[in-house]
Order: sequence, then C-alpha cells, then structure tokens
Amino acid sequence: MFVVKSALNLSFAAHVMMLLLLVGLMFVLKLGVIFKTGLVIIAALIWYEHTLVKADNFENIPVAFFNVNAAVSLCMLVFTVGDVLLV
Repeated sequence: MFVVKSALNLSFAAHVMMLLLLVGLMFVLKLGVIFKTGLVIIAALIWYEHTLVKADNFENIPVAFFNVNAAVSLCMLVFTVGDVLLV
C-alpha cells in the first residue's frame, strides 16, 4: 500500500510541476486572459483526476488516465491557440 500511495504522491507532484511550467509558459509567451481561463480549467481537471483514483480503488484509472488527460490536452490546445489568435 505504501508504494501505491508514493506513486499517487509522485503523480500529484508531477502535475503541480506541470501547472507551474504552464504558468511560466504564460509569462514567456505573454499569454493573456484566454490562456489563464484555460489554466484554471486544466487545474480543475487535474484536481478531478486525482479525486478519481485512490490507493485502495483502481477502478477509475482508465477514466482518469485517458478521458481526463484527453480533456487537459484539448483545453491546452484550444485555449493556447485561442489566446494567440484572438488577443
């Protein structure tokens, strides 16, 4: 059980790092409010992903891994391109 909790904690840390890197990207590319909106949605999706999987219940791993990550990727694309093209 300790290994599973450690893996979940590592996953959480990697997602926090990803969000911090996206914030850095926002400053480097001088992205605006559209990207920031997408960043909030992505953070909410990541939080939701981590509520789906528990150390004692692996049933929702396919939903968390495939569906939520697909939504994160799509949000990243749509909000980044939208911000670049519309602002």
